Parts: sequence; C-alpha cells; structure tokens
Amino acid sequence: MQKRHLEQVISLRRELHQHPEPSGEERWTKKRLLAFISEHTKLEICDRGRWFYAVYRTGNSGKNTQKIAFRADFDALRMEENLELPHKSRHIGIAHKCGHDGHSAILAGLALEIDRQGAEADIFFLFQFGEENGSGAKECTVFIDENKIDAIYALHNMSDMECKAIYVRDGITHYTSTGMIIELTGSPCHASEPEKGRNPARALAQIVLELEKIAGQKNDSGGEVLCTVIQIALGEEAFGISASKGRLLLTLRAEYEQELIILQNAIERYAKEKAEEQQLQYSVSYMDYFPETRNHHESSNAVRQLRRHGFTVRELERPFRTSEDFGYYLKKTKGAIFYLGNGYQYPAIHTAEYDFNDQIIETGVEAFKALIKQQQQIFKQKQKDIMSNITTEKEKNKQIKKEVRASLLLYLAFFLWWYCTGYGIAEAGTPATYHYVFGLPMWFFLSTVVGYFLFCIASFIVVKMVFTNFELGEEEEEKCHTR
Repeated sequence: MQKRHLEQVISLRRELHQHPEPSGEERWTKKRLLAFISEHTKLEICDRGRWFYAVYRTGNSGKNTQKIAFRADFDALRMEENLELPHKSRHIGIAHKCGHDGHSAILAGLALEIDRQGAEADIFFLFQFGEENGSGAKECTVFIDENKIDAIYALHNMSDMECKAIYVRDGITHYTSTGMIIELTGSPCHASEPEKGRNPARALAQIVLELEKIAGQKNDSGGEVLCTVIQIALGEEAFGISASKGRLLLTLRAEYEQELIILQNAIERYAKEKAEEQQLQYSVSYMDYFPETRNHHESSNAVRQLRRHGFTVRELERPFRTSEDFGYYLKKTKGAIFYLGNGYQYPAIHTAEYDFNDQIIETGVEAFKALIKQQQQIFKQKQKDIMSNITTEKEKNKQIKKEVRASLLLYLAFFLWWYCTGYGIAEAGTPATYHYVFGLPMWFFLSTVVGYFLFCIASFIVVKMVFTNFELGEEEEEKCHTR
C-alpha cells in the first residue's frame, strides 16, 4: 500500500472516531466518507440516502466482467469514551467501540489503491449504516440485485487473535438473533387489596423461570440456543397501586435460523398460556433481527488462498455467538466475512478500553486487494469450465446424431434383408414343392431365423463401435451441482 494512502486513511479513521454517530443517525459520517472518496478518487459514486457506494469500472461491459463488492459499516455505539486520546470522541455517550471507523478507513484505503492501480473486474465499495441494530444490510441488499454482484466480502477486527492474522471458516460464522418483547396487562387496584386486581408479576416470574428449560431443550440440528433476559419492567413507582402492566425484554439467539423460530414459538406458547391462566392481556413483538451469517465455501476458500500472498491465515473453529447483519448479503450472493486479529492482549471490542488498532489497516487493505486477484482466478476458471461445457455439449449432440443415423441404417438393413428373403426368393407353387431347412420353408428360415441372428450380431457390433455412454439432461445437471 502506498505510504501516502496509508497516512490519509489513518487520518480519516481518527477523524471518524472523533465524530461517532449511532445506528440510523450517521449523517455526518456518511457525508464525510462520501466527500473523502469524491476528493481523492475518480470513482463513480451512487448516493442512496443513508448509505452509498463507489464503483471502479474496467471499461469492459458484458457478461464476462466480474463484479466484486466489499462492505464496510460506519455506525458507532452508545458508550462513553473514557480513553484520553488525541482523537477522543467529541460526542458524549457515543463512541466507536466496535471498530467500524477502522472498517470504513480500510475500505476507503482500498478505494484509493484500486483507483490508482486498476483491476480486471468491476469493484464496488459499499459503505453501510446501521450494522449494530441490523437495519443497515437489510436496506442495502437491493445493491446486490441492482448491480448483479458476483461476490461480496467484509472483514471485522477482532481481539484475542494473533495481530494481523486472518481467521475464516465455512458455513455459520455468526448466530442469528432477535429482540423479543412480551407485554402483559392486567387491571390495577389499591395495594392493600391486591386480590381485587390482576397483577402480571407472577406470570412474568413464571416465564423468566421457564426460559432456561425452554432454551435447554434438545434440537435436531445440534446447534446452540440461548435466551438472555435484558429487562423486566413492572408497574410504576407508586406504593399505593398494585402493578397492572409488565414488560419483559429478551434476546433470543441460535446457531441456526430454524432453531430460533422454534425457540420463539415455544416462548410465545408458554407466555400466552400463563397470560390466559391469570386473565391477562398478552402481546409479543420483535425488533433488531439478524439472520445467520453463513459463509460460502468458494468465497471462504478464496480467503484461505491469501496464504499464497504472504498472509497468515488461520481456521476459525467455532462461529461467534454475536450477530452480524452481513448475513443479509450472503443470502443474495456468494461471499464471506473474515476476521483480522488485533492481538491476543488487545482490549476487546465493546469495552471502555478499546480503540481501533491502526496497525492492521494496511493488512486489511492488502488482504482485500489480494482477494480481488483470487476472485478473478475463480472467475477465469469458471469461464473456462463454461467453454468446456459448451464444447462438451456440441460433442454430445454430434454423437447423438451419429447414433441415430447408425440405428436408422441398422433398421433399414434389417428391413431390406427381411423383404428380399421373404418376398424376393419366395418359391412359387404349393408347400409340398418348397425347399425346407430344419422343417421350415427356405424363405421363412432366411428372413426370420437367420435375419434375427444377423440383426443381433450387427446390433452388438454397432453398439460397440458407434455408441458412447454419457450422462444426459438432469442427471448431468445434478452431477455439476454436487461437485
């Protein structure tokens, strides 16, 4: 990476850190990033309101141009900045404690490099709002369809990992999760006469005590299921009134989406049952949903191939329990998210001691650049395979026509033999004057018995010399899908 570009993006990162904005409120951040790309590159920019993307185009249009995307998130957390930094947050109660300022700086650095060095594919740089509450990727997925993206990649910085090392895995990398809100409403009464009202306290307590049992039930997938109590709210600060309203906030989390649905349904059934038993009104709602994040093997394997470019790449043994909205994109197209180590002793994300590690910015940019090359190799191999398949199809069609002609000629030869021997040499007169072979008239023996054996022998020779065994239609298609 050019030294000047590295200095520019480190400066940008620290500027973003000083002006953090929470999910859905990232107006200054988005404006600053857009201005940086406009000022320092000639990339095409598409402003979509709360988010935007820039595009490097090869100038080659058509089906043979690959489209590769990279995503960075830019929202911050509602946390205090307690560190005394030169670039300390200027906004009370808001700070970049997940490193999204660094993610955006890395993507901006990639934009600088590609703008200068070029690429053999169309490269898309997606800057996304609202990752922390799952709203960003959900809105931005239209980007995948509109631009027909072939593959999308992202990285996340992670502590307790070797500094500058890359970690990746196939399949599930982040759990699916959702926020669940259960509301129970009874009727108020004087605190001295609680029997005259309907207080939801008991029902709420029963639900909370049952959660561990519900979440602990075995599931078919063998994936982990979690249920965390976030808040319990009951009544008002009025000692003379028995509570009539209760609210329970939960975070439900599962390794697989199907198990999350099962967990939701089980909790809903139990809560509804307790509400009905105690004559309480019941309602449930959900928010902050995250799908499972599932890497595609082809894409995560491309990340593994970064070893060839000098990177340290390690296998991530287990998925993270945390959720990541990048999963929305991976439902639309191939791609992968990988993790860039901050260091084993580096402060963890979402803690007061954390600040993004600027030492990994260059590694992130270079990893993305190497991924472009890897993705291009995949694309070129696919193009070769397509051409090979086309050639194979032409050869198949040619062989089929050859076999049809051979079959027709064989049938015609048999017909001529049968006709000529059956009618051409048929003897005149009565059966008493016929020549016989094994008790059969000569013409019948030749046309039917001899003709049958000759046809069998000829068919065997033709099948051996002309016919070829190969897969047809759906069988061939299934074979391709299971390679």
